[in-house]
Amino acid sequence: MKQGMLWYDNINGRKLNERIELAVNYFTQKYGKKPEQCFVNPTMIIGETVSTLPIKVIADKKILENHIWIEFPQGDLPTEKPYIRAV
Repeated sequence: MKQGMLWYDNINGRKLNERIELAVNYFTQKYGKKPEQCFVNPTMIIGETVSTLPIKVIADKKILENHIWIEFPQGDLPTEKPYIRAV
């Protein structure tokens, strides 16, 4: 995991596929690029079918439940300048 966007979705009853699709659509709209992979907590994948998604889903216990880490495509980081605050 390098750089990306963290998505939080705690709507009970929403399938993982739906959660990921919402997060990917928001990511694509915001950054103008489609992500290639995302990371979720392994407990979120139990009983779910994720093979139909156009994005690779990776289980990682470092990700909290109800969170999805969407990674920028390799070599395709955002062009926005980081916010720097003068002290």
